[in-house]
Amino acid sequence: MNRRSFLQRSSAFAPNGAVSSAWMEPGAVLRHNLPGMRESVASISAGDLTPYTPRPDKPWDTRRAAHLLRRTGFGPTWEEITAAVGSTPAAVVDGMLSGAPMPDPPPASNGDFPWYNEIHLSPDNSQLQQYYSAASTLQEWWTALMLLPSAMLREKMVLFWHNHFVSEYSKVLVTPFMLTQNQLFRQNALGSFKDLTKQVTIDPAMLIYLDGTTSKAGNPNENYARELLELFTIGVGKYGDGTPHYTEHDIVELARALTGWRVNTTTTSEFKPASFDNGNKTILGATGNFGIQGKTSMDVIDLIFDQTDKDLGKKRAAVFVCSKLYQYFVYDTPDMDIVAGMAETMAANDWQIAPVLRQLLLSEHFMDDNVIGARIKSPVEFVLGSIRQLHLNAGITPTSRNNTDIGKQGLHDPVTAEGYLAQTLLAPPNVKGWPGGRSWISSATVPLRIRYSQLWIDPISGQDGGYGFAPVPFVKSLPDAKTDVNKLLDHLLELMLPLAVTDDARKPLLDALLAGGQTYEWDPDAANAGPRIKDCLIAIAGLGEYQLT
Repeated sequence: MNRRSFLQRSSAFAPNGAVSSAWMEPGAVLRHNLPGMRESVASISAGDLTPYTPRPDKPWDTRRAAHLLRRTGFGPTWEEITAAVGSTPAAVVDGMLSGAPMPDPPPASNGDFPWYNEIHLSPDNSQLQQYYSAASTLQEWWTALMLLPSAMLREKMVLFWHNHFVSEYSKVLVTPFMLTQNQLFRQNALGSFKDLTKQVTIDPAMLIYLDGTTSKAGNPNENYARELLELFTIGVGKYGDGTPHYTEHDIVELARALTGWRVNTTTTSEFKPASFDNGNKTILGATGNFGIQGKTSMDVIDLIFDQTDKDLGKKRAAVFVCSKLYQYFVYDTPDMDIVAGMAETMAANDWQIAPVLRQLLLSEHFMDDNVIGARIKSPVEFVLGSIRQLHLNAGITPTSRNNTDIGKQGLHDPVTAEGYLAQTLLAPPNVKGWPGGRSWISSATVPLRIRYSQLWIDPISGQDGGYGFAPVPFVKSLPDAKTDVNKLLDHLLELMLPLAVTDDARKPLLDALLAGGQTYEWDPDAANAGPRIKDCLIAIAGLGEYQLT
């Protein structure tokens, strides 16, 4: 795997802060050279699921600790990295898996939404304004949770489930329903995939989003049935012998088994027996009166989760979701040997997510050099990681959400910035969710990422969004900040980049800190230290490595 070719650039920032052509022309550099953007679809070359053992050739050091924290959270601070190095990988992961208290709901999230009824939504303009205001509050609340050190892995899994069991707030139109779903993902973030699937199937937001509220005996709606098989549990495709994972007939019959559910005006759903198709259905080769939630003696979700992958000999739903977990935490192209081992662990642990993640995160495979820096940051990872690592204010104020002018990026709050970078919370592009990987990088988003970094570090007049970067206190929080400028730069690079830079790339960064001076003249308290620190950090944020995790 050659990640270095992506990072070809004499300087990602040209003089006077202009973005270099290497960034502005992704067809020339980005399309083929980013990790995960190779023309082949080969999986990454790394170790297996054997538990990782620190040793001289593969030490538990700043680099690997930062890697673990980057992948399981949203940009680690130096303090978090050094604390992890002083602990053990197992202790760090077990701490993440131990859970955090459930948060209180955001204000104004449970207001009265009188336009809702069982069949359709018809808000007027003023009611829509009320809804979008409440939805914005929910986005801000969730963003604040992602920034909490104690809840990093949980919130990263909430984002995973939001992109797996997709609902879009522009269709659901009832904020309490979106909050209920978001909390459902949080409560089950590391729990049973099977139980979560059962709960999502009758979740009010999902019933609205995929039209389950209109599905009834004699006229079943196939939308949720189709996505339940295609996107949520089994996945479209064929086995090695040519047989499909499921058929169109399975979708039609499954839709019948899912009839009878409606949303009431609290935040829950209810079963309407008169709307349920009470006849026998033939699904995935089995015949019976299938239903859900104990309304019949044969649960169709149990049937789906009992299917075996003919090629791997593991439960198919486990293989499917574990391949997505692999892509989320490791690399865009799943290593199916690793996925098979994860799937076996999931099935052996009653579909629990936590044992699977523990196995993966503490494996030789995950800690391999080739895995470090092999993923592209999502917009949420990019924005929130910058906030956490640079000790920025979150930038959300009662008025900041009104500043959405694309020409004034410095005024954008985190949620708005993520949206311009193509990841608006609660609003995935479609039922398939955000594709991730190479889709995060384009001729529009790369220059915008660089521009945001510039303005967060060194805001210009009229575009100070209140992020409050303090360059001197920031560098003085790092070891050796006062005594050794070379070590200081090493620490900055270890903090901000997953990969080491070449000597040619490092030199202009040191030059920026020294501004023509000698290394022995470095003083973070000098009158002009602040601007020099900003110049160095802006240059680091302009490197290709900064877009990787």
